[in-house]
Amino acid sequence: VTSDIRVDQIDVSNRGDVFLIADDDVVSNGSGDLIKADFLSANARNQTAGGAGGGAGGIVLTTDAGTAQFIVGNRSDANTNSGNIVVTDIGALELEFARTLFGSVDVTTNGTLVASSVRAEGVSDIDAIRLTANGEGSDIVTRSVLVLDRDGGIVIAAADDVRDSDVRDDLELTSGNLSLFAGNNRDDSFNGISAQTRVDTISATVDSASIGEATISLISTGRTTVNQASVGSGTVRVTNETSPLTINDISFANSSANNRVFLTTEASTSDILIQRIDAAGGAITIDSGDDIFDTDLTDDLIIEADLLVATARNGNDNSTDGIFLTVDVDRVVADAQGDSVEVINQR
Repeated sequence: VTSDIRVDQIDVSNRGDVFLIADDDVVSNGSGDLIKADFLSANARNQTAGGAGGGAGGIVLTTDAGTAQFIVGNRSDANTNSGNIVVTDIGALELEFARTLFGSVDVTTNGTLVASSVRAEGVSDIDAIRLTANGEGSDIVTRSVLVLDRDGGIVIAAADDVRDSDVRDDLELTSGNLSLFAGNNRDDSFNGISAQTRVDTISATVDSASIGEATISLISTGRTTVNQASVGSGTVRVTNETSPLTINDISFANSSANNRVFLTTEASTSDILIQRIDAAGGAITIDSGDDIFDTDLTDDLIIEADLLVATARNGNDNSTDGIFLTVDVDRVVADAQGDSVEVINQR
C-alpha cells in the first residue's frame, strides 16, 4: 500500500488519455519530466505520511494536458495524511476537478486556466488554493473553488484577466480570505476581474500599468470585507446580496472623470461601512439596503470623488439610522429615506 507512481515521460498527445492511480503518491521523477495527453487523470490515495524526497505526499507533476482531474486522499481509508496537488502545465488547461482531503492545491499554467471544480480540505494556509496563469492573454476562468469550512485562503493570479464563467449561476469562490490579481496584459472583450464570492475578506488588484480601462466586479454573499480593491482606471463594482458590506480601501492609480465606484447591499438589514475610497476624479454611487456609515468619522480616511450619490433605504429600524460619512467631494446627493444625514465635507 506504499507504492508510488513516478513519472519520467508519457506522451499520448495524439488523442490519448492517461490514468494514473497510486496507493500513495503520483510524482515526477525530476527536471524535464512531462506528461502529454488530451486528458489526464491522477489519483493518489496518499496512504503513508510524507512524500517522495520529503515533504507532504500527493501529486507533483509537470504536464501538457488539454483537460485534467486530480484527487489526493480517499475517504474510505480514514487516514489524515497530508497530501498536496502541485501541477505545472506548460500550456492552457481545463481543470475539471481537483480535490485534496488534507492538503493544498497549487496549479500553474502557461496559458488560460479554466478551474471548474477545485476543493481543498483540512488546511488553513492563506494560500490553501493557489491558481496562476502566465503568458500573454492568459486568463483564469472560475466556476467553483472551495476551501472547506472557509479556514484557509484562495490566491488567484492571471497574467491577463480573472473571470467568473457565469455570474448568473450559484458557483462561487468560497474561503476565509481571497486574493485576486489581474495583469490585464491584453485588451479584449473583458478587462479586469469578475467574481462571485462567499468569503470573509477580499483583496482585488488590476495592474495599474495594464492596457486601457479595467473593471473589478465582485458579487458576494455573507458578511464581507473588501480589504483592498485597486485599478489603474475604470470601474469598481461591489454587490452583497445577503449581508453587510465593509470597504476598507478602494483606489485608482490614474485620475479620470470616467472612474466609477458602485457599492450595493440588497438585503434590507445590510449596512455599508466605509473606511476609504479615492475615486481619483470620478464618481461614487452607494446604495444600501439599510444604513451607510463611516467606520470612524474622526480619522483621516475619507471618501474622495467629484460626485457622491448615497442612498440609505433604512430597511431595518436601528438605534442609529441614515447616512454618516466624512468626505472630500465637489458634489453630494444624499437620501436617507427621511432618516439622519450627517456628511462632513472637507473640500
